[in-house]
Amino acid sequence: MPKKKKTSSGGKAEASGGNYETLVATWYAHAALLGGGAHPPFDLDAGTQIVSFACQSEAPVDDVNAVTSHAGIIFVQAKRSVAMSSAATSSFAGALDQFVRQIKASAAADSKHAWSRPLDSSRDRLVLATPSTSSSKVIVTLPELLRRVRDRSDVRTLKQVAVSQSERDVAKTVETNLKRSWKAAYRKSPTDKELNALLRLIWVHQLDLESGGRDRKFILEQFRANLLEDATQASLAVSELFKLAARLRAERSGADRSTLLQLLARAGIRLTALPDFRGDVAALRRWTAARLEPAPSFTRLLADDPKLTIERAAWPEFRDAATSQSLLLVGEPGAGKSGLMYRLAATAIAAQQDVVFLPVDLLNVDTFSGLHAELGISHGLVEVLDNWPGSKPGLLILDALDAARKPETQKLLREVVGAVLRLPGSRWRVIASVRKYDLRQGTEWSMMFRGQPPIPAQADREFSRVCHVSVGRLADHEILQIAELFPALGALYSAASPKLRDLLQNIFNLHLLADLLRAGVAGSDLSAITTQSELLDSYWRHRIRRADGKHDSREATLTTVVNAMIDAQVLRVLRADVRTEVDTDALVDLERNGILRAEDQGGQPDESVLLFNHHVLFDYAVARLVFGRGRDAVRLVALLRARRELSLMLSPSLVLALSDAWNTGDGHALFWNLAFALGQETGLPGVALLVAPMVAVEQTRDLGDLQPIFDALNGPEPRKSAAEQVVQNMIGALFVRKNAGVPLLGPDAGPWMQFAERLAAIGSDRLMLALRALIATAVEAL
Repeated sequence: MPKKKKTSSGGKAEASGGNYETLVATWYAHAALLGGGAHPPFDLDAGTQIVSFACQSEAPVDDVNAVTSHAGIIFVQAKRSVAMSSAATSSFAGALDQFVRQIKASAAADSKHAWSRPLDSSRDRLVLATPSTSSSKVIVTLPELLRRVRDRSDVRTLKQVAVSQSERDVAKTVETNLKRSWKAAYRKSPTDKELNALLRLIWVHQLDLESGGRDRKFILEQFRANLLEDATQASLAVSELFKLAARLRAERSGADRSTLLQLLARAGIRLTALPDFRGDVAALRRWTAARLEPAPSFTRLLADDPKLTIERAAWPEFRDAATSQSLLLVGEPGAGKSGLMYRLAATAIAAQQDVVFLPVDLLNVDTFSGLHAELGISHGLVEVLDNWPGSKPGLLILDALDAARKPETQKLLREVVGAVLRLPGSRWRVIASVRKYDLRQGTEWSMMFRGQPPIPAQADREFSRVCHVSVGRLADHEILQIAELFPALGALYSAASPKLRDLLQNIFNLHLLADLLRAGVAGSDLSAITTQSELLDSYWRHRIRRADGKHDSREATLTTVVNAMIDAQVLRVLRADVRTEVDTDALVDLERNGILRAEDQGGQPDESVLLFNHHVLFDYAVARLVFGRGRDAVRLVALLRARRELSLMLSPSLVLALSDAWNTGDGHALFWNLAFALGQETGLPGVALLVAPMVAVEQTRDLGDLQPIFDALNGPEPRKSAAEQVVQNMIGALFVRKNAGVPLLGPDAGPWMQFAERLAAIGSDRLMLALRALIATAVEAL
């Protein structure tokens, strides 16, 4: 329950019987700690747990208010000693009076109080807690009478179920007190129906909690059996809970299970998961250990060469930030996000932190049940994390959110992450990596991780309101540390053109070039490369289209593999599903040459599952083999129209195909033909319509690059309307870039003001609104 404001008087903490009230609060703290390991009290539904409690609340029944997992409230009045009495001034009558007043206050539905709603006997309880030293009429006879009323639907009052004279006396006393209090509260006597509804809410809880008492011993036994790694710490644990309960009473505050677990952990008490969850915790540890076996290879330029480990300057601050808060790790494709994520997981485990590591590209799930089966757990992942105690922050690490290409998987991951982030007082941090493009498109992730970037020097201006760390491009000193150990790479880099150097500041690009150099490709054959399209094409030619007469077989095999992945909307495929449809020699060749790989399972390859060696290789294979590198606009548009659901999954491939088209031929005619074909296709999802304008904005260097737009705007339909659509989306892309810190004016801005001037001269009514906004924004920047 939420904490309430402190009072200078400490509330009623020192009232008579205060020590017993503290012991009762301790009992509820123990029940909250045990969660599902505790039997539901007071005949509450199976599975009901106490999730939080508050002391000295503002409710009429104020000693302890416990909230249950079924949205119920247990209102507890604690009495060290109570005798059966009809006297209005007796402690027994006082307790019943508080119950009546609670009924009335709850029915008032005052929005200021979470407890103020009509009480429901199926989930709410009014409890008198008292030790065995109290009157037997209170702790034995009254509970029996109340049970009989609850068991029978044909009775209204206690007198109807009383058998002996002693029971009739108790029934009369109780009902006399209740009717008197009811009349005082409501200015009328209760009907039998109202009295019956009240009786069904009332319970008597006999609690002997003093040292040596029955229930004190029970708590100790439960702790030894269910909660503690070291059984000798049971008394210390109870002592810590008692001190907390005393403080909560003084502060009129409360606590939940996460708070209690953290309190005990800080006190040096070694906790273990409850028996119901121990198997699941062990399963998650096994899953994580198996997935982290290949971790060292993700920090290397070439996976099989330990010497070529890249030490990122961003690592120390990223590690510290990830331990203190949930955040996103953001970067371009191939920026080195996975290397940092795998290292974070391995480093945290070495530091005795609890870690659950989920490489999204290895998850072929789209339902909660599928996720739980994949992880080998019987409870929900969020529930397991909530019941996994520890003294240090735990890390739920999800690498490559963008690898979830199926909408159902994306939705599943958002629900899991959102639920973990909402866990009250949780020790778990969620660290997830995502491509910059996917974060821009997936606004749900931005909202989920809303906040300030923890490291200003490593923040992307475009995501200034997202708690993230941006993985920048490699600095010269980071590349040179590798170049010293790889002379061929060092020689090529030192003589590289500015464009090639810029290209190699991306780890994936640097890896491709290093792989080609190690394979014997001469540096002189690579030095003329200036774009990623050229680099990928070179890599494809040397690794797949080799001059051995078998390149068609390799490309046919890859086409089958990527189509199987596209059909399943996952970045993995079972070998058995494609083996009969491909040349197996070609399949083995693609694995040997680092295009495909077997899934890693605990340090050993699982040959039954195939993946691309990097997500960018999958994206390029689709761009080349399925999209035809953008060479046939009609075919590409028809494919996207026929399978609209694939636009999101294949949008990175569409970017690569359009980039390839841009760099082919003079005047970028191939690109603009494809851009206009997409622009005039009304049946495509928005993501497919936005790719070409974004590529155009990023690739344009001078006004001549944009001449085909002006020609189309001055030409006939339908090309003119398509060009107008493309221009509108380009202006939107310019605003996105501006938010990311790219200026609209200045020597490095590009020809966008000249572009606006030419558009204004054309005078298209459809473009005027967007054009005015662009010009106004540029003027504001002056």
